[in-house]
Amino acid sequence: DVELWWAPGPTEPLQLDTATVMLEATHPESNAPSLTATEATEWQERPAFLFHERWPGHRGGPAEAWVIRGDDGWLYVLRAQAVGESYISTLTREVVETFSFTTD
Repeated sequence: DVELWWAPGPTEPLQLDTATVMLEATHPESNAPSLTATEATEWQERPAFLFHERWPGHRGGPAEAWVIRGDDGWLYVLRAQAVGESYISTLTREVVETFSFTTD
């Protein structure tokens, strides 16, 4: 499963607390995942945080979610999730890698 969410972001540089709030806004109120690890990173030279999640239930499994601050100041959540599996498939990872920002 691949998801993309976006919302206007702050004018300040991306911080972990802001990225966490953005990520949690994409979680359902019930059946939310647990966070297993977080790391500061970049996505195409843009500031980002990578969150490792574990979704519960029979359709749950591991997920990786990047919160990225775009050049336009917007925040993007890009999530790759295994659904009912113990690993994120190669195809799902390849689809995620196609996400890119364009410059005008």
